Amino acid sequence: MENNFPKVVKRAYRRKTNLKRFFYPKEWSKFLSVISNEKHKFFFEVLMHTGARHNEIKNLKIRDINFEREQLILNIGKTGHTGKSTSREIQISSWLNNRLKAYVKSNSLGKLDTLGLPSVQYMDRVMKEYCKKAGMDDHQDFSAHNLRKTLENYLIALNVNVLAIQAHMGHLLDIAAAHYVAASLFTSEDKVLIRQIIDNLLQK
Repeated sequence: MENNFPKVVKRAYRRKTNLKRFFYPKEWSKFLSVISNEKHKFFFEVLMHTGARHNEIKNLKIRDINFEREQLILNIGKTGHTGKSTSREIQISSWLNNRLKAYVKSNSLGKLDTLGLPSVQYMDRVMKEYCKKAGMDDHQDFSAHNLRKTLENYLIALNVNVLAIQAHMGHLLDIAAAHYVAASLFTSEDKVLIRQIIDNLLQK
């Protein structure tokens, strides 16, 4: 599928001030509200609601989506010391399942097509622009990877079983412990909003 996204102009690298930055629920809603480009919104939603790495979604083919079982097969993951690619199967929410189904239908995608996710550099740049538009003073601290952090922190806030989180995110628990925050940072209101946002994902 062709996309008409402009080419990214390389810019000087800026080190993030806060490496643990993620979207609190109200920030996430505000972020989505300022996005007028529906494809941009869709791509950000897919990345956040799956918690997948950018390259996992970029390489996802429609045949890897099981709409009946509400599952995705992620075939291109991080490689270990062997250099071999990894894969895992993850559950998705009913909300995201319906969102994907509608997107596939409206764009007439075939089984071998991908979703058409732009490069990570492009996604990082437009995310910063939308975060700035949403009034976030630290908009430069956001990138596509913050969406992965956001979902993991949401699942932690809801006290989802740590082994279930580990399997879903596809990384070791010590990595999570080093990069993610405590559930105590979320208020009871936050937790209600989080469950509304992620729907029935990994619900007990």
